[in-house]
Amino acid sequence: MNVKPKPKPSKEVISKLGEKGPQTRITCGPTVVQQDLLRVHRGLDMLKVSFWVEWYDETLLDDLDRRKRELQTTDFDSEVFIKEHYWEWNLLRSGTKHFNYRLVSGDVKLMINRRKAEGTVPTVRLEIGSLSAQANCFTIYEQVVFFLESHGAKIVKEHISEVHLAADFIGLDIKKLYVESRDNWIARSTTFSVFFKHWKLTGVSIGKGDLMMRIYDKVLELGHAGHKQEVFAELWGVEKYNDLPVTRVEYQLRRATLRQFSGEVGTINTVKDLLFALKSLWNYCTQDWSRFTETIVNRNHNQSKAKISEFWEAVQSVVWTGVHEFQRGKVIAHKDIDALRKQARGILMSICAAFGMDSGDIKTITDVAHVIIETDLQEFFKDQEEFIKRMDKKKTAIFNKCDIPF
Repeated sequence: MNVKPKPKPSKEVISKLGEKGPQTRITCGPTVVQQDLLRVHRGLDMLKVSFWVEWYDETLLDDLDRRKRELQTTDFDSEVFIKEHYWEWNLLRSGTKHFNYRLVSGDVKLMINRRKAEGTVPTVRLEIGSLSAQANCFTIYEQVVFFLESHGAKIVKEHISEVHLAADFIGLDIKKLYVESRDNWIARSTTFSVFFKHWKLTGVSIGKGDLMMRIYDKVLELGHAGHKQEVFAELWGVEKYNDLPVTRVEYQLRRATLRQFSGEVGTINTVKDLLFALKSLWNYCTQDWSRFTETIVNRNHNQSKAKISEFWEAVQSVVWTGVHEFQRGKVIAHKDIDALRKQARGILMSICAAFGMDSGDIKTITDVAHVIIETDLQEFFKDQEEFIKRMDKKKTAIFNKCDIPF
């Protein structure tokens, strides 16, 4: 059943406040949105970074190990481990699946293990939560890097594991936008969810996991997080956090998606790469991956010609730093092709050895190996449906999946 859309709000309704609001402290540039009638605060709402580290001094690791064992003899869940420079780190009594030690400072988490830098699992994981990310994300990142390096760590590799890009539209009520109508959405994901509380709309989401969009009532969410209210009131330039309605548009991008973007400067691996890519990521998410239209979309015709809503024009016009040169494309295979070839070579040599062939007769060995491969693949291909199914499964495993989301 098609529902007639509500009238779209005018620019004056979208914002009764004429001047731009406070700027985020984590990205550069004086302009946040390219429409004068909107007040928008944008910034990162979550950042997770993985580091592969070589320890040339293991004093920190030894201290962590000793203090953790001492802590486990008490009833405390955590204790102050170190106070220096910008930090007061609390050491937790237990680790995680991949990390032996967990340090916490507010909503900043630092997880460490004793693995080698050559491994698949990172040595250090940094997670910057909502409050810290909105207020001072990249400064915190630099301070953590300094902390690690000052304690004997040499960072040899760095990956962005997850990032959330968020834009808060101050004075804009989500209940007046009609975003709950899935018929007005054009998106590359078919997963669409709507959320209500007391029969009132609180938010919608599209996608899941590696790439996901959320639009929700930010004021309602802050009502259950008293420790965040004062900070966001300051960021939004209001007396109290609930003085005005605030609608948030947020995109969650994880490693599996980020690694598919590339440009002239390379791929998105480090935090520095992310700074270059913020504009490209927002443009891709709001223009190519998801769009909200003015009227119901006719899915039987060219959807690209559907006119986007005035609200979505504002979403697309939010300005981020970076150069618009990163494009999403086919991901580079994460499996080591050379290693697979070495494995196949060893198996074929074993088969030829089982036939008792002359070890120095390379021509006969290669001819027999060729016949074995061709015969076995042709035999398997007789069940064409199963062959294609297995090939597609292997292609998916190579090109679309990550063994570990780091």
